[in-house]
This record gives sequence, structure tokens and C-alpha cells, in this order.
Amino acid sequence: MMKIPKKEIDMEKTLFSGQPLHFVFNEIDRGYIGYLKDGKKYSPIMIKEEDKNYIIKSELPQTKIKEYFGLKEDLNRVYQKIETDNYIKKAIKNYRGLRITKTDPLLSIVVFIVSSNNNLRNIRSFLTNLSREYGRKITVSGEKIQTPPRDKKLFNLTKEDFKKCKAGYRSKYLEKSLNMISTGEVDLDKIQDKENSLVKKELKNLYGVGEKVSECISLFSYKNLDAFPIDTNIRDIMKKRYLDQKEPKEISDNEIRELAKKKWKNYAGYAQQYLYKEAIS
Repeated sequence: MMKIPKKEIDMEKTLFSGQPLHFVFNEIDRGYIGYLKDGKKYSPIMIKEEDKNYIIKSELPQTKIKEYFGLKEDLNRVYQKIETDNYIKKAIKNYRGLRITKTDPLLSIVVFIVSSNNNLRNIRSFLTNLSREYGRKITVSGEKIQTPPRDKKLFNLTKEDFKKCKAGYRSKYLEKSLNMISTGEVDLDKIQDKENSLVKKELKNLYGVGEKVSECISLFSYKNLDAFPIDTNIRDIMKKRYLDQKEPKEISDNEIRELAKKKWKNYAGYAQQYLYKEAIS
């Protein structure tokens, strides 16, 4: 059992911010249940809420849990660096305690390939289908939940299997990319602790992984906090709030990304997450 002070993280805002898709609220126990990957297997985790703390029940090492929830980052320092204007100050006020989590790279690649030209509900539905069809069932606090397939099983799935899970045209990208990873053509381990540009360069060798998807994976799986993924929501906010675009004008995502990195530097990814949460809420 592990205690995390509430002043360090807001679990609801973090778990339902669109980044981790594998936690649900358990009405019976008034807590959150889900799973985290430890090595090659998924382990259950239960989060219960007390007055001042979250109680974490899991067989996972505490270091793994702290790493997943990004508890090493000093949020007050992050806020000092990204509170550059009234709009983002409002977002921070509304979602204070939201942290960037660290998802397993392989699962992250699968999810973000499917996220291309897709919405959050469909992405969540795909992960549910994938877990139900090819994953395993585990019990957390009396409730059974499905975990995704383990790596070996995932590598053996075909585009037809992914189509069955409603991945659509992205199914062929998943099959080809997972084959590249399983054969070592793309090595996810060698880019651990590498800077954003090097992580993205390796990831872009995969099918269905372009600039936006590689930025997402770099941010949420390799903790490159200077990464700045751009989707429709972020693009609109940046144009409206930071580029003062009253007239329609073509401006590239690269220009937007450069502005964000100049403005928020090493914590551009945190700025992105707060702006994104403000946009979708």
C-alpha cells in the first residue's frame, strides 16, 4: 500500500485528461481501478480517495507507480515556467494537479496510431475491443477488467484482427509497425532517455507515425516534456490566443510548435496538456 498526498496530484483530472485510457471509476469502492504495465505483463492497480491522500493498492514497486504518475516533477516549478499569460493561468487554475503520465511505449504507439483522424470515444472503444478480444481478464477490488494483449500476442495480430477491433484503415499501419518493432527494425529501448528529436526520428520509421503522433509518444511514453503535440483543438487555441489570427491565414504546425517551444521551453508539453484539457472540457 502506498499513500500519495492530494496536494501532489489530482487523480480525476489526470486520469480523465485524455492521456491514459485504462482507468475507470468504481462506484462501489469510490475509487479508480485500472492497470499498469510492469515488464511484459499488466498489473492491476486500485486508487482510493481519503481526505488528504490517495491510497494506492498494487503489487507494483512504488518507484514504478511514481514514475507512471510523473511525481518526480515539481508542479509548482512547472507552473512558474508556463504561467506566461492570462489564458493559460486560467487553465492551470481550473486543472491544477493534472500531471503528465508515462504510458508503456508499445501500447502508446498502438493507441496513437489509431488516434490519427479519430476522436477520443472511438479510440477508447478500440482499446476496449482490443483488450476484450485478445487481452486478459484481471480482478481489481472484486471487479473484472480487461487488459490489452501482452507483447507476444500483440505482435502476432494481423490487420484483420485490428479491423475486428474497429481500427479501420489504420489496421494495416498497426500490423506493419508492430512487425518492425518485433523484428528489431525499430528499437524502442535504444531511444529511452534520448531527446525529443532523436525519439521522433526513430518513431517516424513506423507506418502511420508522423509528426503529431511521434510528438504524442515522445511526450507520454518517453517523458520529453518539451514535446508539443498539435491536434485541431491545440491548433485553434494557438491561432486564436497566441497568434492573434482574426483573418484566416495559413500557418504551419511547425511554426506553431516553434512558438510553443520558444514560449514554454522545456515544459511545452505541460502547457499543451493544460491547454488541451481547457479546450475539451
